[in-house]
Amino acid sequence: MDFQASNILLCLRYGIGDLVMELPLLDRLREVLPEAAITGLGAEPAVEILEGDDRLNEVVSIQHWGIRHLGDPADEQVGRQFTDWLVGRRFDLILDPSHAARVVKQVIYRRDIRILDCDPACLEVGLAQGWEGLLAVKQAARQGWGLEVPPSSAPAVRLHPEETDRARCFLEQEGLTRDVVAISPGASDDLKRWPTIHFARLCRYVVEDLGANVLVFGGPGEAKLLCELGEQTRDLARMHIVQNLHLRQVAALLAQCRLYLGNDSGSMHLAAAVGMPVAILFGPTVPHLYLPRWVRSQAVASGIACPYRPQRAFGHPRCILAGSCLIGTPCVQTIDPAQVYATVKEAYAQCLPEIRP
Repeated sequence: MDFQASNILLCLRYGIGDLVMELPLLDRLREVLPEAAITGLGAEPAVEILEGDDRLNEVVSIQHWGIRHLGDPADEQVGRQFTDWLVGRRFDLILDPSHAARVVKQVIYRRDIRILDCDPACLEVGLAQGWEGLLAVKQAARQGWGLEVPPSSAPAVRLHPEETDRARCFLEQEGLTRDVVAISPGASDDLKRWPTIHFARLCRYVVEDLGANVLVFGGPGEAKLLCELGEQTRDLARMHIVQNLHLRQVAALLAQCRLYLGNDSGSMHLAAAVGMPVAILFGPTVPHLYLPRWVRSQAVASGIACPYRPQRAFGHPRCILAGSCLIGTPCVQTIDPAQVYATVKEAYAQCLPEIRP
């Protein structure tokens, strides 16, 4: 970056996975401008990842003003309140307003403040050329900010020692002290979720066949799913379910596990950002774009060739936008459990500590 800035507002990407892929940009930004005050503005729950992170001086959620989501038009009062906050903070540079909520963008573009933007169009160009997702994000930063991000830099959630200690204590209390496999049966949409009954059998396979412990993670809105899973696995002694935790608590617990298993979701990226090997199920999305390749990772994808599945662009597949599968049976439901077990067995074996004579 060939400029100086002392007070920066960074409009963070919206979802958990999107924000995780942005972390290498924060590393480089802080390296280039070590003395700058950097405020991150994003949405819950993703912004929880950066609370207390020294790459940012402050993290602010759009929910502070009652803004519910990216497209929320809000009302005039919200716009005035955000305008007052923006003016009062006296930022000399704003990064990535194109990634901000609608009302935030409208306010920013009306102010006379310098803007640099990783325009989504730059990202789309990289993806269209066949780049995997993280590389395309870095290329967009080079084009939009003038920021060179090393190709080898990987997303990393920086945990504090006390967070790690609390996670270890929790696992000890639950009797999950060794060989823990993290399983997350949820996803942002039903069309991305492998059936619950298959996840229940996967939990049983991990406990009874692999001899590991299981820690199941669930987020907001997944109470019914977790209840069904719990009912189908209630006889498994070495399994525990946690739900609705702060994302930094989730990250700290994931860091104590050996392997993460789940659907394509934000939790997948969070696991990879604490260095966790992952094995991921893909239905209407493709591994090329989303699989976190900066850790040891394996994908099990649906064999159905769907013409509506985006191959070189981020965003929701058409089936999710339509609210139903467009070709018959949802492709995630066709993933063969036997193939999943084989992949999990291989991934788990690679994660076990080497036994020396």
